[in-house]
Amino acid sequence: EGLHLPRLKWSVHVERTTRLKIWEGASPPPSPLALYYHNTRRRRRTVTARLLAKASAVFTADQRAGLELESDRRRAADARVGMPGSTHEAERFTTASMALPPAFHESLPYIDPEPSPAALDAARALISAEQQSSPPALPPPREPSFSPALTTELRRIASQTPLHPLSLSRYESQELPPQSSSETIRPVLSNAYVSAAYLASRNQNLALLDTHGAHAWLLSNYHLEESLKRVERELADVKREMDEVNARRAHRQEDVKAEMLMLEDTWRRGVGRVLETELAVEELKAQIREELKNRGAQEASSS
Repeated sequence: EGLHLPRLKWSVHVERTTRLKIWEGASPPPSPLALYYHNTRRRRRTVTARLLAKASAVFTADQRAGLELESDRRRAADARVGMPGSTHEAERFTTASMALPPAFHESLPYIDPEPSPAALDAARALISAEQQSSPPALPPPREPSFSPALTTELRRIASQTPLHPLSLSRYESQELPPQSSSETIRPVLSNAYVSAAYLASRNQNLALLDTHGAHAWLLSNYHLEESLKRVERELADVKREMDEVNARRAHRQEDVKAEMLMLEDTWRRGVGRVLETELAVEELKAQIREELKNRGAQEASSS
């Protein structure tokens, strides 16, 4: 075990350095402390799980208890040197060491394999569990209270009754009544004033439109075209930057793909040798205990 652990630690260090090179352009950059903690915790969990799974098939209950005791001893040693060994210690460690969590994820989409159907099912199960634990829906909305005039208008719209149009009689040409008196002429004269003012305003607007309308229309079209071109340029720049970022990311990941595979294979072989060493040690301990037990029985029988 003492011969393989330095090599395993070297592999972890090189892999951590490689991942930092891959995420060099991340914003904000990844925290080396968080990456070291994550990789170490993941490897410890993997080694412990595989060791216990393999040991449960060949070890006795006493041997498994001794193996678990050895694992607890290692976690306690890690805790003494400042490495978190449990979930509570990990939370305290990350809270005290990092004020803000790093805004990056660990996936390498250009070199990582596709997730298996079992992994996808597990992810969907986690999503459904999170959705079920969400807070209840909002209460029903409050019934609105409209004024009588608005209620009447809403009923008219619901019944699709046409709206009474505005009367345009005051803008029409006025005719004198057959009997000309001051009382009968006054409304006609008032409507004539309104019609004359309306026609004068309309004539003025048409004159302004004839003088400046074409220029204003062309100027408005020019500004709209410039706005459209500016937005299209911004969109093209953003797409180009996205393509450049994706190309750089793919280039970085492809450059270190072989190294990552080599490190992963080295780590697997190192873990395998550690497991084999642990199994050999436990088998040797079992043989020693059996030998001591036999010697004790022989001495007891001879005495």
